Amino acid sequence: MEERKTNIFIQTHDKEIVLNTLPDMSCLSCICKNINLDIKNIVCPLSSIKKRLSYKSLNQGELYICDSKEKTSANFKVLSELIEHSVPNMVSLYRKAQENSFAAVRVEIDSLKHNIEHINSDAINEFYSFIPQETFVKKYRELLESVKRAIKNDIDGAGDLVTRLARYNLNVKTELSVFSKLNNPTALPNYSLANPRDAIMTNVYMLYPDFKKKSVYVDVGEYYRRFNVDFEALQVATYYIIENAAKYTMRSSRMNISFTERLDVLVIEFAMKSLYVNEGEEELIFTEGYKGKQAQQAGKSGKGIGLNRALKLINFCKGRLTLEVGEDIQNNSGLKYASNTFRIFIPTKIK
Repeated sequence: MEERKTNIFIQTHDKEIVLNTLPDMSCLSCICKNINLDIKNIVCPLSSIKKRLSYKSLNQGELYICDSKEKTSANFKVLSELIEHSVPNMVSLYRKAQENSFAAVRVEIDSLKHNIEHINSDAINEFYSFIPQETFVKKYRELLESVKRAIKNDIDGAGDLVTRLARYNLNVKTELSVFSKLNNPTALPNYSLANPRDAIMTNVYMLYPDFKKKSVYVDVGEYYRRFNVDFEALQVATYYIIENAAKYTMRSSRMNISFTERLDVLVIEFAMKSLYVNEGEEELIFTEGYKGKQAQQAGKSGKGIGLNRALKLINFCKGRLTLEVGEDIQNNSGLKYASNTFRIFIPTKIK
């Protein structure tokens, strides 16, 4: 049997729904039809429960009430007046929430647009540094021959270019993936049978040049098991962690990535000698916009969003991301370094 309660529907004159607790949209036509016939007490066709109806056209919009809770007409009248009195405030709060929501979405869209434009600009500049832009105003046959000559004359450079363009492509995929998964309240993990190590190796290969410049050796442990996981979300999340490591690991050091199963959980560890995390910063490192003091001192701090996105994506996958900070401080080139370990805990079985 249906619970006895007061159902409310409020909409603006522009037909924007401010509040709706009606069990079905057909209830609106039911209320309108009976109010027009001056019928204010009915037996609900959906639940067979006696209900009282009310409709008011107000300055802020329209108010519909369908109530099975109040036992007398007097009580229902008082209830209706109280709800009517609260409508202006509810519409005002709705407008404010709507403005804040639009502003937040605008920020996310602007950030996505800016990041992709920046990636695209870098990719184009890389391409034109290998093959001059003026080459592309020639006829197709001449263009094709020019490209072939450029590749033939500098095979190593062409290989480097393709590798860098692949990385830019991965960066675009990363931005789009983050936006689609973290800015959609109805998004769910896209599970498929895969080996999590493959997602990580993609990032290691793409970021290898950054590690090579710093003479950092990356050792990735073996793992062969395949299970249902959101491969793309894991790949993007670990991209941020590995990119972070590429920026902040100590020169001529080592980064170890290992895989350990504990019951129904896979633990992925990223152990490295990286910038020391000051006391009190351990939890703040994952806060959006936060930049560590050592990172700022090194002049390498970005926007402070990478690790926050990694945390959100791992949470999205029903997992957990933690950081264990080291106290074995080592000074190098005026900066403090310590043994830090990021750990991802990801379920191997979907519940």
